[in-house]
Amino acid sequence: MRYFRAFEKSRTTGTGGRRPTAIKQAKRIDLKIFENNKFRTLKQLFCFILIFHQLLEMGKDDDMDRTCRGLVAGAVAGIAMNIWNLTDYYLFHITEIRFLDWAAVLLTWSRPPAAFQGVISLFVQLIWDAFLGAIFAHLLVLITSRELMIKSTLYSMILWFFFKIVVNFYRVPVLSGKQPFPGLLSNLAAIILWGIVLGLVLEKLNKTSEE
Repeated sequence: MRYFRAFEKSRTTGTGGRRPTAIKQAKRIDLKIFENNKFRTLKQLFCFILIFHQLLEMGKDDDMDRTCRGLVAGAVAGIAMNIWNLTDYYLFHITEIRFLDWAAVLLTWSRPPAAFQGVISLFVQLIWDAFLGAIFAHLLVLITSRELMIKSTLYSMILWFFFKIVVNFYRVPVLSGKQPFPGLLSNLAAIILWGIVLGLVLEKLNKTSEE
């Protein structure tokens, strides 16, 4: 969009010699925006790696009960899911909605306007992921831990389907309405990733607690 605005401006001035300069300037602006988004994504990924490491260190505690194991597994899975989602959003531009936008919209009815609000929304969203992980950990008492990854993946897809129905039924702004099919597939892949990582981490923590 910036490229076309700069091009139109140079065309309306009537001086053909300025067109290459305007186009080069527009390309530099677009490149700068891309680099800023890339740098922002790298910083977020680095923070995720640090949090991921701390959660895994917590998981080595043999005295963790079922709830704590579910919280850790859900949070670790949430980090993996957000790494996929944010990388897609900032670098590949397939999806149009970040998962942290869900937390922001449901709390404030709008996307986070600044980076600080975005960090808070991301933190809230990770807490929600941890809570869902704890629920699944307690569900295992009823459904057993056999084929854990299959059950955790199915659990994640059921949750995603349920939440999509709710936001579309109540016509929640930003989250409801039509969504491009590639973005829908990307978000579904992130949800499946959450379920797989949830099952893997929870299985690992359960084995550690039994030893």
